[in-house]
Amino acid sequence: MIDTDAARLDTAKRAEAALEFLKPAFDVVHADYMARLVAISSEQPWEAGKISKLATAARVVEEVRAQIMAIAADGQAAEADLMRARRIEKMHPERRKILGIGMPA
Repeated sequence: MIDTDAARLDTAKRAEAALEFLKPAFDVVHADYMARLVAISSEQPWEAGKISKLATAARVVEEVRAQIMAIAADGQAAEADLMRARRIEKMHPERRKILGIGMPA
Protein backbone atom coordinates (compact mmCIF):
# COMPACT_ATOMS: atom_id res chain seq x y z
CA MET A 1 0.00 0.00 0.00
CA ILE A 2 1.32 3.42 -0.94
CA ASP A 3 1.29 5.81 2.00
CA THR A 4 1.32 9.33 0.69
CA ASP A 5 -0.48 11.08 -2.11
CA ALA A 6 2.84 12.25 -3.53
CA ALA A 7 4.10 8.67 -3.67
CA ARG A 8 0.83 7.56 -5.30
CA LEU A 9 1.19 10.29 -7.89
CA ASP A 10 4.80 9.31 -8.58
CA THR A 11 3.85 5.64 -8.91
CA ALA A 12 1.01 6.57 -11.26
CA LYS A 13 3.35 8.56 -13.49
CA ARG A 14 5.73 5.61 -13.67
CA ALA A 15 2.80 3.28 -14.45
CA GLU A 16 1.67 5.60 -17.26
CA ALA A 17 5.19 5.59 -18.72
CA ALA A 18 5.38 1.80 -18.45
CA LEU A 19 1.98 1.40 -20.06
CA GLU A 20 2.99 3.65 -22.94
CA PHE A 21 6.02 1.43 -23.50
CA LEU A 22 4.24 -1.90 -22.91
CA LYS A 23 0.93 -1.26 -24.69
CA PRO A 24 2.19 -2.45 -28.10
CA ALA A 25 3.61 -5.59 -26.49
CA PHE A 26 0.35 -6.31 -24.68
CA ASP A 27 -1.56 -5.81 -27.93
CA VAL A 28 0.70 -8.15 -29.91
CA VAL A 29 0.77 -10.87 -27.26
CA HIS A 30 -2.99 -10.74 -26.75
CA ALA A 31 -3.65 -10.83 -30.50
CA ASP A 32 -1.27 -13.79 -30.91
CA TYR A 33 -2.93 -15.72 -28.08
CA MET A 34 -6.37 -15.05 -29.50
CA ALA A 35 -5.34 -16.05 -33.04
CA ARG A 36 -3.83 -19.27 -31.72
CA LEU A 37 -6.95 -19.88 -29.60
CA VAL A 38 -9.19 -19.52 -32.66
CA ALA A 39 -6.93 -21.77 -34.72
CA ILE A 40 -6.82 -24.55 -32.13
CA SER A 41 -10.55 -24.25 -31.41
CA SER A 42 -11.39 -24.72 -35.09
CA GLU A 43 -8.71 -27.26 -35.99
CA GLN A 44 -8.49 -29.31 -32.78
CA PRO A 45 -11.66 -28.70 -30.74
CA TRP A 46 -10.94 -31.81 -28.66
CA GLU A 47 -7.78 -30.16 -27.25
CA ALA A 48 -9.52 -28.60 -24.24
CA GLY A 49 -6.24 -28.37 -22.32
CA LYS A 50 -4.59 -26.23 -25.01
CA ILE A 51 -7.68 -24.06 -25.37
CA SER A 52 -7.87 -23.55 -21.62
CA LYS A 53 -4.18 -22.65 -21.34
CA LEU A 54 -4.40 -20.10 -24.14
CA ALA A 55 -7.54 -18.56 -22.66
CA THR A 56 -5.82 -18.30 -19.29
CA ALA A 57 -2.72 -16.74 -20.85
CA ALA A 58 -4.86 -14.14 -22.65
CA ARG A 59 -6.69 -13.39 -19.39
CA VAL A 60 -3.36 -12.92 -17.57
CA VAL A 61 -2.17 -10.45 -20.22
CA GLU A 62 -5.37 -8.44 -19.82
CA GLU A 63 -5.20 -8.57 -16.02
CA VAL A 64 -1.61 -7.28 -15.96
CA ARG A 65 -2.61 -4.47 -18.32
CA ALA A 66 -5.65 -3.67 -16.15
CA GLN A 67 -3.55 -3.53 -12.99
CA ILE A 68 -1.08 -1.10 -14.56
CA MET A 69 -3.97 1.02 -15.83
CA ALA A 70 -5.53 1.04 -12.35
CA ILE A 71 -2.29 2.25 -10.81
CA ALA A 72 -2.07 4.99 -13.45
CA ALA A 73 -5.69 6.00 -12.81
CA ASP A 74 -5.01 6.22 -9.08
CA GLY A 75 -2.74 9.14 -9.91
CA GLN A 76 -5.77 11.30 -10.69
CA ALA A 77 -7.25 10.54 -7.29
CA ALA A 78 -3.90 11.23 -5.63
CA GLU A 79 -3.63 14.54 -7.45
CA ALA A 80 -7.12 15.51 -6.28
CA ASP A 81 -6.21 14.53 -2.71
CA LEU A 82 -3.05 16.65 -2.88
CA MET A 83 -5.00 19.66 -4.18
CA ARG A 84 -7.56 19.24 -1.39
CA ALA A 85 -4.82 19.03 1.23
CA ARG A 86 -3.21 22.20 -0.15
CA ARG A 87 -6.55 24.04 0.00
CA ILE A 88 -7.03 22.93 3.60
CA GLU A 89 -3.51 24.05 4.50
CA LYS A 90 -4.25 27.52 3.11
CA MET A 91 -7.41 27.89 5.21
CA HIS A 92 -7.33 29.95 8.33
CA PRO A 93 -7.19 27.66 11.40
CA GLU A 94 -10.46 29.08 12.72
CA ARG A 95 -12.23 28.25 9.44
CA ARG A 96 -10.87 24.69 9.56
CA LYS A 97 -12.17 24.42 13.11
CA ILE A 98 -15.65 25.68 12.12
CA LEU A 99 -15.78 23.24 9.21
CA GLY A 100 -14.52 20.42 11.40
CA ILE A 101 -11.55 19.78 9.14
CA GLY A 102 -8.36 18.59 10.74
CA MET A 103 -4.99 19.23 9.18
CA PRO A 104 -3.91 16.45 6.81
CA ALA A 105 -1.16 14.23 8.11
